[in-house]
Amino acid sequence: MRKYVQWGLMGLLVVWMLYVGGGKALWMAPFSERMPAMHYGEAPTRLIGLLEVAGALALLFPRLRAPALLGLMLLMAGAIGSHWAAGHPFAGGAAATISFIVLAIALFVDRPELLRVLFTAPARSLSQSEAGGV
Repeated sequence: MRKYVQWGLMGLLVVWMLYVGGGKALWMAPFSERMPAMHYGEAPTRLIGLLEVAGALALLFPRLRAPALLGLMLLMAGAIGSHWAAGHPFAGGAAATISFIVLAIALFVDRPELLRVLFTAPARSLSQSEAGGV
């Protein structure tokens, strides 16, 4: 079951990131209209689009999936910051925010061990604190 959810989620992310990245890389509307409002010219927008397309294609390969998800999350974090800095309301950056959240969920579906790493303390540090150690 987990494998079907994983591939379904990856498929949706690939399609979405190809749409978003391809639109930017090809300088198509609405991206060609929105990006200058955030002080991005044509060249940086195309570069961001190419990175998104490369990340989307990397999602198809299991060995590249985790680095691709992290890279796309960094791009979406930058997009959220750009919308915020441009003074856009939440709706203006909602796609980037939702993309970031879905990418994070996909990362934890792909690598569930990350949840254990992030949310469990090492046993050694607990025993030291209980014993009064530093």
